[in-house]
Amino acid sequence: RSAGLAAGLLLVHAVLVGWIALRTSPTLDEVGHLPAGLYSWRFGRFDVYRVNPPLVRTWAALPVVLSGPELRWSKYADGPSIRPEWNLGREFIAANDRGDRRWLWYFVIARWTCIPLSVIGGYVCWRWAGELYGPAAGLLALTLWCFCPNVLAWAATIGPDAGAAGMGIAAAYLYWRWLRDPTWPRAVAAGAGLGLALLTKTTWIILFAVWPVLWVLWWSGGRKGSGVVFG
Repeated sequence: RSAGLAAGLLLVHAVLVGWIALRTSPTLDEVGHLPAGLYSWRFGRFDVYRVNPPLVRTWAALPVVLSGPELRWSKYADGPSIRPEWNLGREFIAANDRGDRRWLWYFVIARWTCIPLSVIGGYVCWRWAGELYGPAAGLLALTLWCFCPNVLAWAATIGPDAGAAGMGIAAAYLYWRWLRDPTWPRAVAAGAGLGLALLTKTTWIILFAVWPVLWVLWWSGGRKGSGVVFG
């Protein structure tokens, strides 16, 4: 029963995020994120929008690449302090503005592609809270995630924030599982989770310091499986 309710909540969340993505205009940051992702697919480089790692924007740009938009790169410029993504964004919109709002549709499908990242975050909230405190706690945690205004708003964009939150929670959960049972398969899963989190947003570089501290705390007195250390 708990799994069915969780699936229903995640479905409602995905529909809400998809609707918001369809009905709202692109944010300022998205105008830079999408062409940066397209640039990475075209040239195999990540120097556009380099203030954050490329995972979310390249994932978001994939269906747009497959849709065959018109791409121009005349506004590209390189340099230590140059941020070319904004000019590339304006150029992308101008190149695909054919009177049918096609450019806007490209932003919508890019947003929809990011919905699974938020669903992963919600699923991990349900799974982790359920393992710690029971099915009711899992459903409560999932409900808070699914209907949090911040999560709904940012999950409906191609910015890295919601994806970083989802991957960060997943990384923490996988690391916690490894702490409880330090096997090689769980070590690989924890490492993969950490890598994915680091690829979503620069903020997660703090995990290189946080994980060792949590390991010390866990093995020096918090190893009870209760989640107190991670709480």
